Amino acid sequence: MTCEDIGKFLGVSPNTVRSRLHRARNRLKKEEAMIQENLGSFQLPTQMTENIMKGISRLNPATPSGSKPLVPLAVSAASAILVLLLIGAGAQNLIRFQKPYSITATSKPTIEIVDTQLVLQSPIEPAVRNQVGRSDITGKSNGLRQEPDSSLFAAAQIDDVEIPKSKQQWVQTKGPEGGIVATLFTTTRGDVYAGALSGLYRLSDDGQAWKLVNPIKDHSYTAQYAGKTWWPVTERQDALYLAAGTEILTSTDRGETWDVFCECIKGQLVGMVITDGIPGTQDDLTIYLAYTNGVFRTDNEGKSWTPLTDGITDRKIHAIAAVENTVFAGTDKGLYRLKSEEWEQLQVGGKVENIRALASAEHRLYVAVGKEAKNQLTSQFLSMMTTRKTPKSLYRSTDLGDSWESIDPERGPMKMSGTTSFLFPDKNNSESPNTVKIVAHQDNLLVIDQGDNNYSNDSGNNWKSLPISFLDRDSSPVIAMLNENTFYSSGKDGIYRTTDAGKTWSQLNTGLVNTSVMNLVVANGTLYANIGPKLVTSSDGGESWSPVLGRTEGINGMLESNGVLYAKGTKKLVPQLFRLSAENKRVTPVPEMPIFKVPDFNKSMEEEIGNALLATLQEEAKTDLAAEKKIDPEHFDAETFNETYNKIVQKNLNRSFQVSFGSFAVSDATYYMESEQKMFRWKPGTSEWYDTGLVDEAEPGHVNGKFDDLDSIGFKIAVWGDVVYVGKRDGHLMLSHDEGDIWNDVTTNLPFSVERFNAITFAGQNVYVATDKGVVRSKNGIKWHTLIDSEGTPLAMSRLAVDDTTVYGEFNHKIYQLNKDSGKWKQVTPEIPHFIFSFDVDGDTLYVGTAGRGVLRFSLNDRNHIE
Repeated sequence: MTCEDIGKFLGVSPNTVRSRLHRARNRLKKEEAMIQENLGSFQLPTQMTENIMKGISRLNPATPSGSKPLVPLAVSAASAILVLLLIGAGAQNLIRFQKPYSITATSKPTIEIVDTQLVLQSPIEPAVRNQVGRSDITGKSNGLRQEPDSSLFAAAQIDDVEIPKSKQQWVQTKGPEGGIVATLFTTTRGDVYAGALSGLYRLSDDGQAWKLVNPIKDHSYTAQYAGKTWWPVTERQDALYLAAGTEILTSTDRGETWDVFCECIKGQLVGMVITDGIPGTQDDLTIYLAYTNGVFRTDNEGKSWTPLTDGITDRKIHAIAAVENTVFAGTDKGLYRLKSEEWEQLQVGGKVENIRALASAEHRLYVAVGKEAKNQLTSQFLSMMTTRKTPKSLYRSTDLGDSWESIDPERGPMKMSGTTSFLFPDKNNSESPNTVKIVAHQDNLLVIDQGDNNYSNDSGNNWKSLPISFLDRDSSPVIAMLNENTFYSSGKDGIYRTTDAGKTWSQLNTGLVNTSVMNLVVANGTLYANIGPKLVTSSDGGESWSPVLGRTEGINGMLESNGVLYAKGTKKLVPQLFRLSAENKRVTPVPEMPIFKVPDFNKSMEEEIGNALLATLQEEAKTDLAAEKKIDPEHFDAETFNETYNKIVQKNLNRSFQVSFGSFAVSDATYYMESEQKMFRWKPGTSEWYDTGLVDEAEPGHVNGKFDDLDSIGFKIAVWGDVVYVGKRDGHLMLSHDEGDIWNDVTTNLPFSVERFNAITFAGQNVYVATDKGVVRSKNGIKWHTLIDSEGTPLAMSRLAVDDTTVYGEFNHKIYQLNKDSGKWKQVTPEIPHFIFSFDVDGDTLYVGTAGRGVLRFSLNDRNHIE
């Protein structure tokens, strides 16, 4: 049977069949050598491959039983940054990736060529497609690789094999929908894909909903404000290739399943291109991977990688692209073209400059050159106040880089936006993230540069502005072009689509459950979730969600007290408490509550930035400004200003976080709130917040873009009547019996020293304190009892939740219940497959708020015994 016949029968191209057969032969050769070495006298038939192919043709199609591949990733997290004068810091997620694996698929009479080590019948319990969670497994996942279990080898399961029922697992609810998307891309087939923190989504054929084709499991979520993007994805013929971690994965079924194509080098990937095979080699393709410090090539399916360093040894790689079989690399010191084994430098527009972006379409190569702007404020200042030209120039070449034509869009008058993005420094990458993006598709061209978005339908000859009304001016979204009128764009809360080239946009989040639920509370049987600054609710266990009515500002905390939902938000950095009305189900400010006094960050920022700016201007520049003239950029020290500006922003952001993300508590009609490491109290009938005198003496925390930083900012507070417990960041546990008038330090009463308090809660008259060493319980703050599991081990619970008097805790991504009789922890759920932000309990139902997977649900009534 020829490859053409097989391809026709399978509905794929002959090249795909040849590629899969080639990999299968290579794998079989390895297995033959291994068996020969270990079994000695055992002889394999020489027609092994042919016999296997004949066997495949005789198999009866079986309903698939393997688990769905867990693929790419991972980014959204919540937008937790405050607006300062000229400053608004937006969150963009660091995405993680989970290694996928292929599955058997098809109930139709179809043959799938499976590239696995063995094909066995297995009695092991199979995983279920689209299943979230799994039974307890020893060890931790780094989010990049999942070790396969025995059930994954059941690639050709026989019809009469009995499939045992799986244990109760965490159920993925249908929301909240939306979330930050890290990448969008289209294929020649017309498919649209979205890469997100929760995995890879594909738009349905009717264009109305997203389907999660490859979820991920990730416990190692740390969101950073650092402009991170998804892994490089490229299309070749009818296959997708994805470079992630130390592997390149491939899919020939529109992303439904992914096979490991080859191993690759670990490093910070910039991009990937695939060209035809090098003449004289056996492979029909060559893969180039660009890292920040170099480019590597393989022409033998990853068996070896050749570093291509000649000519770019001291360069920082910013981008890589290919026109037909010619490869180009954009660096901090110019554009390079690969010729044989050497890189040759090309002048772009007669100069050698920093390459900010690179893209290709058909025979055209597009390059954006110019000095990288450190932040938007500096960039805007240079554009408005100096005679310096735009920091970005766009060029096009149609002869493989031999000649260039300037195709810059005309730039209208630039206006200073009300907010400017600040990027937290990335300790792992000293390079500033590139804000310029070029998207090229056939004759369509799109250039994105922090609010200056333009597109062309004739390869850059004529330009139109692309208005994106749902974004701040300084945002730099990811955009995919399906055709000259249909674009898809990321937004703060999901994906938007336009079918009229940007004149109108509509949100398209159906099926996209990619939200990060920072806070989750059950009140009177209704579920409330905090996603970003918004508050949403569900009354059917998370199957449908709707926004909570009423105006709230930047919600960043929630709790339930006596059946009433309370939320904390901020407006212009001023914290404010809200409560849900039982009558009209609207969230309104707590009546009569006075405005909380906070420092005037706007004024201090204005003064500090103004002084920093004046300090970097020479006298000639000051004279020009006084005369309302544009200044010579040579008279302005932009580098010094940028450095000083970043320090000012970091300092004030840390202070503003202390104000906005402090804890709060409610007991009857008494309210407690933390601000700048101090505890305040308010009661109705009083005109201002009372300073209780409790101060945290620890050094103020520094927020470097991790949400772990936000979680460790403030006090841990629990209130029961007049009794108040506060866990401070300096490791001291404080107790008051009179609503905070007098404080007693009970730290020395604890059975062990404490460095960190994770949570404090009351269940009846008992107080439970979760620390980095374990959980302790007390009725009076004097005598404490350490809570252990059945093996006598204290468990350092990250979070606590209470239903009536039953206490639950989350430890190592599993939920435990405290047995009232024995006083010991018992695991009651399997492992939670994602990073956890929050959790609560409603009777026999547990809910967790995750990073990038919305809300998960678990029923204690339906569970099997957890070992």
